[in-house]
Amino acid sequence: MKIRIIFFVLIGFSLLTCSKENSSPGEVIQDGVVVEKKPKWKRWTTDDGIHRSFTGGQITYNDGFVAINRKNGLDYLALFDGETGDIIWEWRDLIGIDTRMDLFFTHIYENYLVYQRGSRTYCIDLESGETVWSAQRHQPFHNYISGFRYNYFLTGKFDYRINGINLYGLFIGDVRYPGIEQWIHPRYDTTRQSMRGNLGAPGMPLGFTRDGQDYLIMAFGEGGEDWLVEPYCALYNLTREEWVYDRAPLTVPPHARNSVDGRPIIEGDRVYFTPGHHVVCHNLWTGEQIWRFDSNGNFVFGGMMVHNGRVYAQSEADALWCLDAETGEVLWKGPHLGTTSKMAHLNGILYIVEGGHLYALDMITGEIYWKIVSPDHECCDENFKREINVLPGKDGEKGLVLTSTYLSAVAYEAIR
Repeated sequence: MKIRIIFFVLIGFSLLTCSKENSSPGEVIQDGVVVEKKPKWKRWTTDDGIHRSFTGGQITYNDGFVAINRKNGLDYLALFDGETGDIIWEWRDLIGIDTRMDLFFTHIYENYLVYQRGSRTYCIDLESGETVWSAQRHQPFHNYISGFRYNYFLTGKFDYRINGINLYGLFIGDVRYPGIEQWIHPRYDTTRQSMRGNLGAPGMPLGFTRDGQDYLIMAFGEGGEDWLVEPYCALYNLTREEWVYDRAPLTVPPHARNSVDGRPIIEGDRVYFTPGHHVVCHNLWTGEQIWRFDSNGNFVFGGMMVHNGRVYAQSEADALWCLDAETGEVLWKGPHLGTTSKMAHLNGILYIVEGGHLYALDMITGEIYWKIVSPDHECCDENFKREINVLPGKDGEKGLVLTSTYLSAVAYEAIR
């Protein structure tokens, strides 16, 4: 009997240490990874079932973050206090047929937030939660939106054709006013229309200033056979209103389905893109390719981030990659995460959400610290949304990691 009791005590102790090894209060650790963690706060964001709207971009303002709150069957955009979870303001000033408010991409300048949905453009004051203006356009635009200072850029169809082919380019607007005008398009090959009969597919441009001159760097695609897209990059001098170069190839044949989603990223005199299944680095001023990395999936959802000489790129069908920004050499390969949020980082830790889990990884080594299950999974079988935000700590305190489930807004104390 004594031996049997000792045996069960040892088994129980073994199970306990396996599930909560060296864990802090409110944490469960398995194999050295935090798999459950008590939120700093969690606030229900629905009173009648799940909400399906997304704020996929990282939207923070002062000490708050933007997420969805659902009331009486309607989704509202809300600014939550990052420390307490209190709602500071709510917004739902939608035009006509809009019932959802998916903010996958936004342009934020000062207190102005602009986002696009179909043919409707909205500008919201992040300080007050009031509508600055809204506009019903004459055509639908892609929800990719980017900007430079007060200007924001939309991708749409121009009101004239080339050789009878629909022409796509950039429209420009000012966050303070509702009007837009068609603006520029790259130098397309007019013989290369897409399978849909269009000419050109501009990506999201990035504005920057060097030596007193303003510039715009962008990727664009041209149609090929069998729904393939051939991607290029172009640099435009905003100050002089002229192209520095306008057709630098981003990949070489044979082309895959090379989408030009995602904003380019500039570091020094280099620019980085994620066309299709590739991460590429080019000379900013000449367009010449410096290196190319090939993966087995695209980067549409997880995107790319450049920080401290490293490129972090989340390939949907492959893995989370860390590359040397100078050479493109693989520094580490992370887990296969599938469809994810964008990435966020704080004090050397990379945070990213895939449906069932919130991950935290060391940015230098790739070591996984968190693989946290949704706090609403056990009670309601609901996962995290593809949303991630971080807020730095104050006065030496740790920062916050902020995300949402389909039922709640959630805040965790950051690792550092």
